[in-house]
Amino acid sequence: MSRTEHHIGKLIEVKPQENESSDDHMIRLLKEVGILERATYYKTIKEWFEDESYKKYVVHKEKIYKMVDDKDLAETDDDIALASLNEDGSISYQLKWYNGGASMNEMFEEALKSI
Repeated sequence: MSRTEHHIGKLIEVKPQENESSDDHMIRLLKEVGILERATYYKTIKEWFEDESYKKYVVHKEKIYKMVDDKDLAETDDDIALASLNEDGSISYQLKWYNGGASMNEMFEEALKSI
């Protein structure tokens, strides 16, 4: 069932291991959370990663960020897509949207345009 979601939290970059390709990095992170097999309908590793890990990780400008301190707040009316860069390199965010009209990845994409 679709509903309005309102999230606030922080993103921390998850760096790849030395000489690890972007695809291998995503596969390793999926395996760490127990997702081992890629369904045949996924055209790319990135599409598989984003679909299977959207509540844990965000991909932006070829970097992977882990969601920490994510809180789903009470419903309100207007969409919110905010992000700010912190001194330690992490990114604080606040997202609120109707999930029948946009995905969490689309909202992160909108919020991250400002930094």
